[in-house]
Amino acid sequence: MLLQLPFESLQGAVNLAGTVILLVMLVALGGFIYRGLQDDGISWPDETDSETEGVQRRPPSEEDDDEWKYY
Repeated sequence: MLLQLPFESLQGAVNLAGTVILLVMLVALGGFIYRGLQDDGISWPDETDSETEGVQRRPPSEEDDDEWKYY
């Protein structure tokens, strides 16, 4: 004997699942926006902080070549 669910209860379960998924997506979007608005927000790479004043990248050398080497 198969378990048969009425169409109305299946529709209610699908509606409930869709509502839960929508709420989770809205909470995730709110968290993303909240993180972006806190502190400095979005920081661009060309902006310098006071913490990184003395830090500099060393110039590239031949050993640090990022290109693929073919033999």
